[in-house]
Amino acid sequence: TAALAIPADPAHMGTVRYFAATIARHEGMPEELIDDLRLAVSEACAEAIDAGVTGSIRVALSLEPEGIDVEVTSGSAQSEGEPHGRDALVPIYRMQLIRALFPDAETDLGHGVRVVRFTVPHASSRGA
Repeated sequence: TAALAIPADPAHMGTVRYFAATIARHEGMPEELIDDLRLAVSEACAEAIDAGVTGSIRVALSLEPEGIDVEVTSGSAQSEGEPHGRDALVPIYRMQLIRALFPDAETDLGHGVRVVRFTVPHASSRGA
């Protein structure tokens, strides 16, 4: 497992995308799949930022036989009741995009932690 913790700030999205792409390239994934991974990781982090999380966001990539397991974990939102900043539907759209790229994507909100998980399958196991 390789993990990276960044501040919950949009200025660090480039670092997250670079980190994910580097791990995927090391695994020999094709560029098209790497682009999808970069987008999904970025959207998972942006989902947390839009929800108003404070502190840091942790991105962990684990190399598994079926592909790369991705887990994006962040703290709780600044205010529990109201969504932060933009419209409440923004995170829903972000998760729909992630699920369109990686259908096993799921989110877990509870106990003061937000987690988005998905698997990037090896190119040979991805449907055409």
